[in-house]
Amino acid sequence: MTDPSRRLLSLDAFRGLTIAAMLLVNNPGRWSAAAIYPPLRHAVWNGCTPTDLIFPFFLFAVGVAIALAFARRLEAGQSRRSLLGHALRRALALLLLGLFLARFPALFHGPGPAAPLLPMGAGGVMLRAGLLLVLTAAVVLLAGVRRPRRWWLALAGGAALGLLGWCVAVPGEASRLAQHLVASRLPGVLQRIAVCYLLAAALQLWLVRQRTLLLWIGGLLVLQTLLVLWVPVPGFGRPDPDLDLAAAKAAGVASNWGIWLDTRVFGLHSLQLTYDPGTRGVTWAFDPEGLIGTPTALATVLLGLLAGRWLRRRIRAGSGVRGAWIAAGGLALAGLALHPVLPLNKQLWTASYVLLTGGLALATLLGLHLLIETRGHRRWAEPFGWYGRNAILAFVGSGMVARLLVEVRVPAAAESGAIRAPALKTWLFQHLYTGWLPLRPASLLFALSVVLIWLAIVGGLHRRRWYLKL
Repeated sequence: MTDPSRRLLSLDAFRGLTIAAMLLVNNPGRWSAAAIYPPLRHAVWNGCTPTDLIFPFFLFAVGVAIALAFARRLEAGQSRRSLLGHALRRALALLLLGLFLARFPALFHGPGPAAPLLPMGAGGVMLRAGLLLVLTAAVVLLAGVRRPRRWWLALAGGAALGLLGWCVAVPGEASRLAQHLVASRLPGVLQRIAVCYLLAAALQLWLVRQRTLLLWIGGLLVLQTLLVLWVPVPGFGRPDPDLDLAAAKAAGVASNWGIWLDTRVFGLHSLQLTYDPGTRGVTWAFDPEGLIGTPTALATVLLGLLAGRWLRRRIRAGSGVRGAWIAAGGLALAGLALHPVLPLNKQLWTASYVLLTGGLALATLLGLHLLIETRGHRRWAEPFGWYGRNAILAFVGSGMVARLLVEVRVPAAAESGAIRAPALKTWLFQHLYTGWLPLRPASLLFALSVVLIWLAIVGGLHRRRWYLKL
């Protein structure tokens, strides 16, 4: 076993494997069912594929990290109040990054509904450059930095640059930016991580007893199960968890509480919606990271928090892990047993989905801990540790690059009669992959290339000891 004061490579490898898998499924060569192997696609509605394990595994790792890191800091003499403030700053930084990623690179378009990237006047460029500088400085300051004065200067400079740009920009440029800010999607992956992280951190600090945490988890799961199965939805009646989103959207009905809540709370700021130009209102909206699944996503983090507490105790005592293996198997079997009654559903984040993914995540972490910490097989896990130590950087950076590959065009490659030049991603995929491979293997190889490129990036950052720590 290892010293509990040391960083666990098994946890870094667990988080890194999750991020690598996330990059693999988020970056196929072509977004179509014909180009993606079924295990690398999300379930359409009910069900659970390997891809559906990735996000709950990451949230589980968040809970484990909270338990280990906060316990060390409390033993080092930090107060609960200071730790809660630290958690609040990290959560705000994640929220800002999530909101930025939701509108990137659309914020950097010129005025007009189909304007290409950055063909704008000096005012528009200054507006967006100032906004980016303000965002970067705010994230760094919230995360904490040893020399904050220069970042406060950057924040002030960005605000001044943006204000100057607003004054000199033509009306179309300023209004275009305002429209982007107003129409931004509010829920998202990073936003959900931020909310769950902050709430789990508060519970870790003030709920010491394991039984109380178990009651919280059980209460969250029971409450959401009642909403998913029994509590009538206004205007629809008893919820129908088998009616998928496509059918509900086509019928314009709120067949579950997720649709009903997101339509009224997020509306235009949701991922999927139906807009009525006549009334200028949203008649139907749903977001997979919306309100209905956030409490049970918190339950996933709390399962990880319990696992982290248990892992810390076992490391100190040097005792066996049989009980944890039994718990992992019990959770997974309970989730599968509930599936006929309460379907496994990632978009609703149902209780059965929480139990199944929590059990599988715990079993995976236990297996990694056995191999890496107990038996000392560390070398193979180091590359995944690079990903795990720079997880947010890899996720945000890869998301930005993926969007740029779609936005940037290759004018010289435009065919005769084509309305627009092909996207850089399309051009690369066609010239480097599909020329010698069938569609699905080519799409998979493209995604693997992205994983390897980012592995080289995070590996280089690790050698220099550069980490984005929020």
